[in-house]
Amino acid sequence: MTPDEVDAGVEYVRGTTPQMMEMKGFRENLALVDREAGRITSITLWESEEAMRTSEERANAMRSSGAAAVDAGVLSVDRYEVGCFIQP
Repeated sequence: MTPDEVDAGVEYVRGTTPQMMEMKGFRENLALVDREAGRITSITLWESEEAMRTSEERANAMRSSGAAAVDAGVLSVDRYEVGCFIQP
């Protein structure tokens, strides 16, 4: 997306939060923004790998809709295990 479209992308993420919260095992979503490059990286956290895998079809549809809403594309979808999670 262009740098000018980043805010619209963030609003799309905010707007889909209720749908994400309905997914079994959903825990958190972070939207990291690089305004200069016109990029958003979304990180979702799930209670288990099974919950993440179960959500994939619906999450793929949401990603595609979000990208289309701001005339952007999905560069990649990667999966990681949380090795460490630190909170104050």
